[in-house]
Amino acid sequence: MTSRFVRPVRPGGGDAARLDSCAEEVRGELRRADTKASMLLALAGAGVAVAASSKLLTADDTITQALAGGGTAFLVAAVIALLLVVRPRLATAPFMQDPSAWRPESPRQRVLNLSAVARLKFTRVRVAVDLLLAGTALLGAAVLWTGGAS
Repeated sequence: MTSRFVRPVRPGGGDAARLDSCAEEVRGELRRADTKASMLLALAGAGVAVAASSKLLTADDTITQALAGGGTAFLVAAVIALLLVVRPRLATAPFMQDPSAWRPESPRQRVLNLSAVARLKFTRVRVAVDLLLAGTALLGAAVLWTGGAS
């Protein structure tokens, strides 16, 4: 299966320039994932702050409390997923395993490793966006329920 981030490399091919190009392309995708995660993290953090400071969580109506609590929980889960995107992965870095035995990766292996990191980051960003959508929908329902009940 070919990743959409990296052009396929011929097996046994030693085209270093092409591998360098692929590695740079994947690094660009990693920067995009980190930028998206940072932007969404600010948005989700603001949403949690607004939800926590609103009267929805302390409303007299149990349904409103449940909707607001569920929405806030989804927003907090999104923040956690986004923090996992931007968290450094030092423990699995080859140079952190055994510094005395470290050898540079081959260009092909470097592209494969970077591609795996990019795929993981974009998967977590997608999960975080889904959680943000669910949390926003629940908080919106809580606001509508409160407005409709009064």
